[in-house]
Amino acid sequence: MNIIETVFMTYKGYTAAVEFNPEDGMFVGRVLRIQDLIDFEGETIDEAEKDFHNAIKSYLNACKVTGTKPDKPRKEKLSIDFPPELSAKIEFLAEANNKTEDTIVVQMMSTIFKDTENRMGKTLRALFKNRPSRKTSGKRSGRTMVETE
Repeated sequence: MNIIETVFMTYKGYTAAVEFNPEDGMFVGRVLRIQDLIDFEGETIDEAEKDFHNAIKSYLNACKVTGTKPDKPRKEKLSIDFPPELSAKIEFLAEANNKTEDTIVVQMMSTIFKDTENRMGKTLRALFKNRPSRKTSGKRSGRTMVETE
């Protein structure tokens, strides 16, 4: 069975994507939407998440030590053209709940993504729960690169 799904994690305002690498049997991840490189890994999703947290802590500490400002995740706008029927439903929900259309769409998408991540996480945890431990050499735990001028 070859299942490769992306799991998203958030910690201290940083979001990372984690995927299973079948070549080395590890979950590998990287922090998204920043210029600096922050990657991490783990034999399980839980280990990858712990390593993600440690990588962010190490990154923030390295920035503090070197006197550099930590790179903050970019905020981007997304423009979507909805079909008229869907747009009307979103408008109705916004008016009925005294919210903006943007708020309704963000809440709906957040719910969908959270549900998907929960299902994927449970599936991945179940698949690798009883997997024998693998020892790897040269583990890249929490590697960060901070550029200074």
